[in-house]
Amino acid sequence: MAASVRDHQMFSGRGSARQDQDQGPPGFSNRGAEAPSPGTVPVDVNAPPVMDDGAEGEVLELEHMIGFTGKNLDTIIAHPRLSEVYVKSVGSAVVVGDLNDPHNQEFLRGHDMEVTALAVSATGAFIASGQAGTTHRKGFGAPVIVWDFETRRPLLTLQGHTEKVNILRFSPDEKFLAACGQDLLLQIWDLQTGELILGKKFKQVVAMFQWCDVNQKGRRNVYDIAIGSSNNVALDQLYFDPARQQWILDGTSMAMPTAGMTRDYLCSSRSADGDELLAGTSVGDLLVFKLTSHVYRASVPVCSGGLRAIVVCPTTFVIYCGGGDGTVRKLRGDDMRWTLEGEAALDGAVTSMSMVSNGTELLVGTESGRMYRMLVDDLSSQLVSVGHTAEVTCVCFGTRSDVFASASSEGAIKVWDLNNYSVLAETRVTAPGGARCMCWIGDTAVVSGWEDHFVRCHDASTMQALWEIPNAHRGAVTTVATHSDASLSYVLSGGEDGSVRIWALRSRELMLQFVEHKKGVSQVLVDVKSPNLVHSAGLDCSVFTYDLRKVSRTAICHCPPHTTDHHSPPPH
Repeated sequence: MAASVRDHQMFSGRGSARQDQDQGPPGFSNRGAEAPSPGTVPVDVNAPPVMDDGAEGEVLELEHMIGFTGKNLDTIIAHPRLSEVYVKSVGSAVVVGDLNDPHNQEFLRGHDMEVTALAVSATGAFIASGQAGTTHRKGFGAPVIVWDFETRRPLLTLQGHTEKVNILRFSPDEKFLAACGQDLLLQIWDLQTGELILGKKFKQVVAMFQWCDVNQKGRRNVYDIAIGSSNNVALDQLYFDPARQQWILDGTSMAMPTAGMTRDYLCSSRSADGDELLAGTSVGDLLVFKLTSHVYRASVPVCSGGLRAIVVCPTTFVIYCGGGDGTVRKLRGDDMRWTLEGEAALDGAVTSMSMVSNGTELLVGTESGRMYRMLVDDLSSQLVSVGHTAEVTCVCFGTRSDVFASASSEGAIKVWDLNNYSVLAETRVTAPGGARCMCWIGDTAVVSGWEDHFVRCHDASTMQALWEIPNAHRGAVTTVATHSDASLSYVLSGGEDGSVRIWALRSRELMLQFVEHKKGVSQVLVDVKSPNLVHSAGLDCSVFTYDLRKVSRTAICHCPPHTTDHHSPPPH
């Protein structure tokens, strides 16, 4: 689901900045217990997960995560060598998935907030992930974690950004990692040592970062980098200055038209021959720059809603453009001459697009939480996965263990098949605040309680609206349950107003009402043995049992608020 889950911490203040010091992956030095470089935080991957003091029993194992966060750019990436493998962000986790087997997932869990940026290195050896600024510690730090793809374990965690990491890019030779954040900072780290080699603050957020040519100069390489922020695009050089013993970034701005070219940049790529920089903008056009002459050449209208993703095929010279209007367009050309060769429409604004290593397919992610496989020849698409894009507020099983339903704060209701994690039926209800609770009627219908005081019922197979109860409570409906047999059928609901109400299932007429909770009702249940008994729990720490035949309360229990005394001795 798209809702963020606070994962257990994999990092502590002990150990070195590497996970295997005696035999590290290629390109990483083995320096034993050497002190970490500035800008890094040591990683102890053997440390146990941080548990709450009051936790008891075994930790539940995460088996599968459904969906795709969707709203952040470039957060679905196909592996550059393995055609069936992809990497995506789901909440605070990074998921390594298999296109041919939906059950095959591995989780990279080290972030405590939503993952907002992803990158995979050119050979696929490394994955980098960045997050939104944490609210669990002072400073709103937004760390970047570098993972070893083969072992799925963290190699480095890199500090320095706050608020949010927007862009991550590995250098073509996999020696450096660049990160651009909402805090206006550009930071570049040496991946072999973990050292921060460059930090620069811009006047505006860096919205475009593109590694270009890498040239040998003496003992070190010189890197051409295209950087775009607000209305400015510059071609800079990153080089090592032996006199000052530090890395330097400087260059010149691209020559732009004197007027009428106000643009905000969203994405970028290089042409297949490396001669042109292709930039997508918020107005939906493709800007073409000549890298050799540092000159703007053309503006090509592509879509509406912003051009959010660009993929270049290195063999056919075709480029694929993903738009905010949900279209993918196939263009061919260069400089000022471009032709449209095909287009396709998807559900939701395109936010991520990546070419599968075999060159025959694209992976496309949209803002509606959908992920597609798209053939590059005719742009035909196949839906791979669907997910919620807002907070998941409730989930429930019916009579079947392989089918469940979920609802979100934006009003989406989905019924899922656990055999392949596909959506059997879905709908969206336009209601402020979304759904708060849900339950099943057998395995045929889903009943849900809503923030707008309604109780609604939908057919589970078609999501057709069957009935609704307006103003079921004086406030949000916080919990629902149902019972149906030959002798007794009803809908049970509880609300923020503290009332428990019983409705006739067939006529939806109010049968009974109990108003004994002093605060909102958190849960209602039908007794598993005697359906004429119903139970309610409230935020007032009270639990009541009601007999529907006697129309009276038969039991009451007051539960004191739970407190944990860390200084009290353990029970004998």
